[in-house]
Amino acid sequence: MLDKHLTAQGWKVLAKKHEASDGALEKALTKYGQLKDDKLNERLEALEDIKKLATAAKTVHKTKREVASYLDNVLEEVDKVQRALVQEKKTAAKTDEEGNDPGEDDLVASLNRVRGGAELQFCACVGNPFAVAVARHIGGMQKRALKAINSGTVFVEGSCIFEANAHTFVVPRLQGGLAGKLKKALALQTNKSYKVRVRAWRMVWLRTTPRTPTRLPRSTFLLCRPALMQKTRHATPLARSPHGF
Repeated sequence: MLDKHLTAQGWKVLAKKHEASDGALEKALTKYGQLKDDKLNERLEALEDIKKLATAAKTVHKTKREVASYLDNVLEEVDKVQRALVQEKKTAAKTDEEGNDPGEDDLVASLNRVRGGAELQFCACVGNPFAVAVARHIGGMQKRALKAINSGTVFVEGSCIFEANAHTFVVPRLQGGLAGKLKKALALQTNKSYKVRVRAWRMVWLRTTPRTPTRLPRSTFLLCRPALMQKTRHATPLARSPHGF
């Protein structure tokens, strides 16, 4: 156990025995003990407070050998737990980047990020019902998890943006009934109702302007994703769907 000395009770008993009471350190240890394991940032902040207070207490009680030794153990464990939490944060960030966790909470969080203006990728496993994942990047583990939901083998992939007051799934080619199937899948996986629309990527013409990257030829046809459409102020749409989007 990495943090057996990081308990308020252990310090309280020792401090009372040697008349080395430190209310601030006891309070910091109590706060740390009340934090849940998944509160990584809060735990790191609490550990930093404990480190400062334990260092100060060690200076005050340096003549009390048992107290000083206990505080050495506290500081040593603070360093070990901090390193472990930093590594855990890196692992969690990498998992999020690769999009390998298609859990319900992550799907809701991803859809909320889309509503806030982010453009994410989506993957839908074709089946009855569809199974959907929305993430920064879609990974192989996520696709396998989707297949486990409906045993499907065909995937529809594209981008997810918030457009026309709806979660808009942008695909290379329109498919009939796709919006309804995605809406049903999201409702089943999140227990929430989302307004869903589907559209195809747009064809645009890039005019040569001082802002146009020099590596582009004078005129270029590109099949653009939504992010490029937003960034290209001088783009003129050439092809739109029959529905006007």
